[in-house]
Amino acid sequence: MGNSRSQFFISRAIIFASIIISLVLVVNATSRDDITFPIPELGNCASEKECRSYCDQRDNLDIIKACLAFAKKHNLISKDEIEKGERFAEILVKGGPGGCKNERDCVSYCENIAHIHECLAFAEKYGFLSGQELEETRKVARALRQGLRTPGSCTRKNDCIAYCENPAHLDECIAFAERAELFPPEELG
Repeated sequence: MGNSRSQFFISRAIIFASIIISLVLVVNATSRDDITFPIPELGNCASEKECRSYCDQRDNLDIIKACLAFAKKHNLISKDEIEKGERFAEILVKGGPGGCKNERDCVSYCENIAHIHECLAFAEKYGFLSGQELEETRKVARALRQGLRTPGSCTRKNDCIAYCENPAHLDECIAFAERAELFPPEELG
């Protein structure tokens, strides 16, 4: 059912969360030699391990911002990761869909079909999805809002994928994709 992994849910919508915060310290620093301990701006942490622990406090916006600023100053993570971290630091504190505050919980929450509307709204608001993936997710959400049932009444992403990978369910999965308008009309002809 072509691209079935991205057609049903937005599990990749929150993947950035743990990457941004867990990479903030000196593992792959390009200016590692410039870093001396203790580090005043990181709570006077005296070792890499202490600094990691300090920066792992994901419920404190000031600490997250300090860790991101330090990572930026010392080129510890990519510019893209810094920008994402700065943009989404407040989300980590406030919580994402269902109040999730880490990647594992957010992915688990958003893989449940019952939460697709909330997760889609969140992903749209913060720019987690774009292009084809965003459009497909919108179509699935719209189809579900109109009463269309998922193939095999699956409720989680992996269950839907497994169900639709079984050739015995191909017709049902294609029918769902057609009714949800996941295929361009020229592919249906």
